[in-house]
Amino acid sequence: MRKAMPPMEAKLWDALRALKPLGWHFRRQVPIGRYFADFACHHGHLVVEVDGETHTNVSYDAKRDEFVRGAGYHVLRVSNRDVSRNQKLVLVWLLHERSTCVTSVAKALVERNSVLQREQHRSIVMIHHGKLPCLNHEA
Repeated sequence: MRKAMPPMEAKLWDALRALKPLGWHFRRQVPIGRYFADFACHHGHLVVEVDGETHTNVSYDAKRDEFVRGAGYHVLRVSNRDVSRNQKLVLVWLLHERSTCVTSVAKALVERNSVLQREQHRSIVMIHHGKLPCLNHEA
């Protein structure tokens, strides 16, 4: 775990922290198994890695990403250049991916679980789309 963040990570971190009041809670330097993610949003099962110019070990990154995906996270990699030149576009992409991950996790739960959880999924999806579910309980 690093004490000081590289400049582009610090820039992205400032932008991610600004999203917290909107319900988008990212943490930095998050341990996932034997690895540390630059940023993670646990609720959205999303890991964000900021790759610098010295980030050249492709096989290590592939093994690391496979492990993190195996832990249930979606991994997004952005370059220092993207953060520097297109920070707003990077944020839009991250938020889109995070909302996609939340929906994907809900769908996976439905496939593995009972009818009751199917109803909960329907409610989650409706709430995700801004609708309140009508709970129909029969006595």
